[in-house]
Amino acid sequence: MGADDLRWKLQRAARPEKVWLFNLADDPTEQRDVAVDHPDRVAERCSRCWMRIMRNRENPYGQPS
Repeated sequence: MGADDLRWKLQRAARPEKVWLFNLADDPTEQRDVAVDHPDRVAERCSRCWMRIMRNRENPYGQPS
C-alpha cells in the first residue's frame, strides 16, 4: 500500500446501492463525496475490495496454505 492509498477512502452501502469516495488529505472530515470526479479510483477500490473478499472466502482464518 502506497502513501496515495491512504489518501482515499471508499464507502459502500448495499441498500440502496451507493458508493462514496473521500479524499482524506483534502477533506479529513469526509464532507465532500468526490466519487463522480474520480471514477477510476472508485473502480480500483471496488476491485481491491472484491479481491480481498474472495481471498477471505478461500482462506477465512488466514491460515497458511
